[in-house]
Amino acid sequence: MNASPATVVSLGAWGDLEEGSGGGTSCKVREFAIPSDGREVTLLDDRGWTTSAPLGGISLTHVVRNVYTVVLPDDAEETGEEHEWQRFEQRLSEAGVAVSLDELRALPYRVILSVPAEVSD
Repeated sequence: MNASPATVVSLGAWGDLEEGSGGGTSCKVREFAIPSDGREVTLLDDRGWTTSAPLGGISLTHVVRNVYTVVLPDDAEETGEEHEWQRFEQRLSEAGVAVSLDELRALPYRVILSVPAEVSD
């Protein structure tokens, strides 16, 4: 019996928040896809942002908005695209997951945040 090829069921970004020793906050951002076989495929991991504000002084809305801002493609103003769909398609193809650009655009996208334990208590 042949297994069906994996399809993508979800896209998103991990935002790993960290408070610096000087009181500022940084967030490393990694975009990912979840195929139907349960793996997690990293799509982009070269994004992030930093602010001088302490983590406790930043609203959740501000954090999520910044995550969405840093994942925008460099040419987003010209193309109107919210993500680097062609790069996503290429990375998924390299991982053995065939998906079209239209299928990617139609998927739900979520932001997941990782917050240091001392802040989340």
